[in-house]
Amino acid sequence: MQTDYLQFIFQAINNLLTQNLGFFDAMGQNLFRMFATILVVWYGVKSALSAASGKHFLHFDNFAALLLTISFGFGMVNYYSTPLPGIGVSFHSLITNESQFLANKINQTELQTVEETVADFETRMDSPGFGDILGTAEYIVITILLAAAQAIAIVVIAYGFIATAVCVLVGPVFVPFFIVPKLEWLFWGWFKAFIQYAFYQVIAAAVVYVIGNLILGILDLEPKGTISIVQLIEAFPVLFITFLAAIYALLKIPALTNHIFSGTSGGSSAAILEKVFG
Repeated sequence: MQTDYLQFIFQAINNLLTQNLGFFDAMGQNLFRMFATILVVWYGVKSALSAASGKHFLHFDNFAALLLTISFGFGMVNYYSTPLPGIGVSFHSLITNESQFLANKINQTELQTVEETVADFETRMDSPGFGDILGTAEYIVITILLAAAQAIAIVVIAYGFIATAVCVLVGPVFVPFFIVPKLEWLFWGWFKAFIQYAFYQVIAAAVVYVIGNLILGILDLEPKGTISIVQLIEAFPVLFITFLAAIYALLKIPALTNHIFSGTSGGSSAAILEKVFG
C-alpha cells in the first residue's frame, strides 16, 4: 500500500514537471538574457565614462571575469532541462540522478519489505475478548503505533521527493541571479536548498534501512502463526519501545538532513526525556 501511495505521488510530480517546467525554463532564459545584457552594457558605460574622465581604462581581467561568469550562468540556464553536450544529462539531473543512485544503493525495497511484514503481523494478532480491558488497550496501542509508523514513513519520504520537485520547478527563475552582483545569494540559497532536499531521500533511505531492520528483527522474534493476547501482552513493552523509537527516528529525518548540511547538531532525545520526566 505504501508503494501505491508513493507511485501516486511520483505520477503527480512527473505531471507537475512535464506540464510546467517548460514555462519556468523559458522565463529563466528571458531573465538571464536581460541580466546579461544589462551587466555588459553597464560595464561598458562605466569603462567609457571612466576613460573619458581620465581615470582607469578598460580592465580586461575584470571584463574577462564578467564574461566567464556569464558563460557559466548561460550553461546552467540553457542546459537546465536539456542534456549537456558530452554528458548526456541536464543540469538539474546531475544532482537528482546522483542522489537517486545513492538512495537505491542503500536499499530500494526495504520500505516495501517492512510494510509487508507489518501487515502480516497485524493479520496474525488475535483480537481481545469482551471485557479484557488490558488486552484491548494494548491491542489498540500496538495497532495505532503500527499505523502511525507506516503513515509517517510515507509522509516523510514523500516530502523529500515533493520538495525536490518544487526546487527543480522554480530553479530556472533563481539560476539567472548567479551573474547579478549583490543578488547572487538568491541563486546560492536555492542551490543549497536543492542539494539538501535532493539528498534528503538518501538520508531517509539510510534511516528507513536501519529502522526497517530493527522492526524486522523484533517481529521475527514473535511466535509464528496467530499471536494470542497473552503473547501480545508479553511482547508489548518491546514492541511499544521499538515502534516509538521508529516513529521518533522518522520524524527526525528533516532535522537530521538540516543538521548535516548546516553543520550543526542537537538531534538528541534530551528534549523528549525532559518532557516525560519533567
